[in-house]
Amino acid sequence: MPVLQKNQTITLEIDGYTAEGAGVGHFEGMAVFVPGTLMGETVQCHIIKCAKRYAVGKLRNILASSPRRTTPPCPDFGRCGGCALQHMNPTEQLAFKQQRIADAFSRIGGLSIVSLPVLGMANPVRYRNKAAFPVGREATSTQIGLYAARSHRIIPVEDCLLQSPTTKKILSIIRRYMEGFHISAYHEPTHSGLIRHVVIRHNELGQFLVCLVSVKPLPHADKLAAMLQAEPGYCGLVENINPDKTNVIFGAVEHLLDGQSTLPITLCGLKFEVSVRSFFQVNLSQAERLYQCALSRAMLTGQETVVDAYCGVGSMSLLFAQQARRVIGIECVAPAVANAKHNASINGLENASFICDYAEKALPRFCREGLAPDVLLLDPPRKGCDEPTLKAVLAMAPQRIVMVSCNPATAARDLKYLSQHGYAVQAVQPVDMFPRTKHVECAALLCREKF
Repeated sequence: MPVLQKNQTITLEIDGYTAEGAGVGHFEGMAVFVPGTLMGETVQCHIIKCAKRYAVGKLRNILASSPRRTTPPCPDFGRCGGCALQHMNPTEQLAFKQQRIADAFSRIGGLSIVSLPVLGMANPVRYRNKAAFPVGREATSTQIGLYAARSHRIIPVEDCLLQSPTTKKILSIIRRYMEGFHISAYHEPTHSGLIRHVVIRHNELGQFLVCLVSVKPLPHADKLAAMLQAEPGYCGLVENINPDKTNVIFGAVEHLLDGQSTLPITLCGLKFEVSVRSFFQVNLSQAERLYQCALSRAMLTGQETVVDAYCGVGSMSLLFAQQARRVIGIECVAPAVANAKHNASINGLENASFICDYAEKALPRFCREGLAPDVLLLDPPRKGCDEPTLKAVLAMAPQRIVMVSCNPATAARDLKYLSQHGYAVQAVQPVDMFPRTKHVECAALLCREKF
């Protein structure tokens, strides 16, 4: 007989966390994962899943509470799939993220690196400058909100505490537009309906840019633009067409419907024009701390050639260009490359150039052309670097590599690969870029060892 069975209720002492932030306890030697619990707590949980080596429980009662438990400030906590750590106080959140990095580096990377303390955020509210809200249809009603955990079920969210207060007003305008002009919401199971997502970018001045992702061109777009124009800070309205059966938010075709297609954002004293689809850090104050850390780790003297392999709109490229001889940015999203070139121009940085390509293709080509950078920047997406990219990095043999990552697991994997091929990890600085969530960003410095 298995140690545990589904629908069984047990008492459990929580002694750790999963990488997702769920509490972990042990029942007769079997690990039991219980979301919403804290280390040091004694809880009663209902077993909802049993596997060979672990079980998943649903919290029923807290018999002995942790002093680091706090009341979640958001009324949608537990329903919405975001901000899963709201029940932890800030100290416990940072401790969890510190341990998550240590566990990943040790277990996945086989690295005995001690990272520096996580840089937390003093006031972690309203910090996001971008939001993507799925739009769906349930029975006859339109739902705009956020996904429930591990599902595509939309939870209506009136006011996300991570977003600008203006977001609530914008979503209200979108609802009025859809109701007033009988615009249908997308229905994923049947691949019918029109509007799929609402994407909003904000800046530090209170300005905003709106994008509606739809299956085909929007009717009465001029009416929607007129409604948005009445809201202070409005900059523009963009339409993105995505007719495919996919979980990917954006399609390939985009039209400017009104105003401007980019939003001005200031970061590290530099000016940027950012389009809807372009990658840009969502937390400006923490991004500045992260980027300044990355810059200091690069130890630039003004004579270096720097290659930024995942440059986005050029945010790190241009920061480094202020202290390097030459910077070359690589980015696979064409609008972001256009943004990057424009951003270099408006900041007067003539020593930064940008190409539209995939890192795994561009870096090998640079090697064949004899380009030998002194410093290589790696800020890959959550999946980390592809092996061809890492092989090209080794062939280029830069003296220093600065890696920025939003995923400790893939960062540990990639650092392990590089450390096995001639590079030593010198320092790791975590930054809490996403307070109240399980995510954590870190910047690592690698130096080429001498043989």
